[in-house]
Amino acid sequence: MYEVDFFAVGEGERSGDAIALRYTIPSRSEPIVGVIDAGFLSNGEELVRHIPKYYGTDRVDFVLSTHPDADHINGMGEVVRQLDVRCLLIHRPKLHGYASNTGSKPAEELTKLVEKKGGKVVQPFTGVSGWNNSFVIAGPTEDFYKETLAEQTKTVKKTAHTPSFAERFLGTTVVKAAQKVLASFPVEIPFGDAGGANPRNNSSAILSLMVDGRHLIFPGDAGVLLIHENCLVIKVAYYS
Repeated sequence: MYEVDFFAVGEGERSGDAIALRYTIPSRSEPIVGVIDAGFLSNGEELVRHIPKYYGTDRVDFVLSTHPDADHINGMGEVVRQLDVRCLLIHRPKLHGYASNTGSKPAEELTKLVEKKGGKVVQPFTGVSGWNNSFVIAGPTEDFYKETLAEQTKTVKKTAHTPSFAERFLGTTVVKAAQKVLASFPVEIPFGDAGGANPRNNSSAILSLMVDGRHLIFPGDAGVLLIHENCLVIKVAYYS
């Protein structure tokens, strides 16, 4: 038996992921409960209400943060603080020499919260598995993840500033004030890639779940490059 519940996150191009799931395996009497990403803050609050109400427990066996874009990770703090999270799967840029990466601070804060409550923290690299191998992390490899961290550093380097049309029309002071207000809204960090495949997205942890003769893949925002070239490729069997 398995159940996967998807929660709507954002609107249009700013949609993201917040997923709750539970499934059973022969070796365990209680269902395994998991969360894959937690959307924005409101989605985290929704997950905190949903799991006890519909799953009948506040225990979450594992929580996976695929990557630290705001529409995937902002609600994770609520999940970790209010539910009994046993294992957090999250990449930690700080441990790879990238403490200044914008994903490092939330990763370390979530790590402290989970460890303080007695849970364990694991970085989700290729081959990491859980609960009698009912799920396995199909990607990324640690080497590929480090490559994406390096690429993110290159992408966010500042270039010489050219006044925008808005600055020329409204004045720099007015535009900067507006930008300060807009910066408080939870949006994804832009990488200037219209197609959506950027280093941050391609660092996504990919979870492969095998249950009840089904094979479910949760790729986060990973692009085709990561899925085909830098992860453990598992043949998918389709059943009617």
